[in-house]
Amino acid sequence: MLAINPFDLPEIATAYITIPKLLGYRGAEVSFRNAINNIPSLVQAFFFYDDWRYNSVPTWFSMYPVSVPFAVAGMAQGGRETLEAVRKKKWSVTALAFFWLTAQIGMGLLIELPNVNKMNGVYFILVYFTVLGIKKCWNGLKSAKGKRISAVCVSGLYVLFAAGFVKYYFTDYTEDTTPLSLFGDTYADILEEWDPVIGDKPVYVDCGYAYYALGEGLSPMEFQLVE
Repeated sequence: MLAINPFDLPEIATAYITIPKLLGYRGAEVSFRNAINNIPSLVQAFFFYDDWRYNSVPTWFSMYPVSVPFAVAGMAQGGRETLEAVRKKKWSVTALAFFWLTAQIGMGLLIELPNVNKMNGVYFILVYFTVLGIKKCWNGLKSAKGKRISAVCVSGLYVLFAAGFVKYYFTDYTEDTTPLSLFGDTYADILEEWDPVIGDKPVYVDCGYAYYALGEGLSPMEFQLVE
């Protein structure tokens, strides 16, 4: 696929393997021209939420709001530990995590319109840096009492956010977000509604036609038979 699509080669279709020619694919989005304009969207996708309600919920963000300062603190600490590990030429899990984060940031700057689903590989590593940030802040407290209060407060905040999110997701979320963009109306619904206008005229759709299969619950084999 990496050869057929970038070099505009014909599709390969045999009885055993098919390599399709795609109308659009993620690799085609990569461009250094996107870097500057992508910075706000990248920060928003990392720590807050994007424009798609099936990706994140504004009140709870991509991660809980309480995680944001800890994640930033953890990333700063991770950067320091990575420089130290490189200088001393020693193995470091934090350094590996930081390089992973750097790679994700690099790709996020180069692709077209980064969002939560495109950047989903970064959230595991952001959890790591959030924990590192919590640990860093906790270790910075001098008194045992202060550490206990901090542990109770942070744990309590996470419990409250988790409880609020679970309650919202399983109660009001569907009503507030239905119909979801891209998933709300299938092509069949739209064609049926506009049939008096369309008549026997041909209808053309873009690569988003794949959402028809999602909306109708079609298997890939059934989808191939749709005309």
